[in-house]
Amino acid sequence: GRREAAERALEEFARPLARTDWSTRSLEEQGAALREELALRGGLVGNEDDFYDPRNSFIPDVLERRRGIPISLALVYIDVARRVGITARGVGFPGHFLLRLDSNTDASKPPVLLDPFYGGRVATRAILTELLARTGSPADEIPEPLLAAVSSRSLLQRMLMNLRNIFLHRAE
Repeated sequence: GRREAAERALEEFARPLARTDWSTRSLEEQGAALREELALRGGLVGNEDDFYDPRNSFIPDVLERRRGIPISLALVYIDVARRVGITARGVGFPGHFLLRLDSNTDASKPPVLLDPFYGGRVATRAILTELLARTGSPADEIPEPLLAAVSSRSLLQRMLMNLRNIFLHRAE
């Protein structure tokens, strides 16, 4: 069924990455590898043409169509990262969900933020400032709490709220 197909697709994404010991690689290298495998080779990108299509929120559809919204794409990255030993968690950035890579060995290393919607690009301070400005918030500084990892429960709640809002927006 669809669940099995989704599981196979996630395994396919993870297989080439599983050959590397990621604990010895920098966060930048980890992010580049995820971006290369998922976005560049796998074609997983944001659905800019139809952002409010509910299929953008259902993981089997995201994997089949290679299109999603920031949070569903981040969830795919998180799952693939987990399978290969990369520490990746979601970041509930205002208006645009992101992905955060953290070091397993050195807590003092700053995280690397990725934007799966835009091809897994690194979310630099300039990009974060631009994303925050889109929400109408003043964006001179990026408050650190906005970059905190969210729990799995928070991620699920945000996905469900997104779906609810999409169906309300479509009057369905």
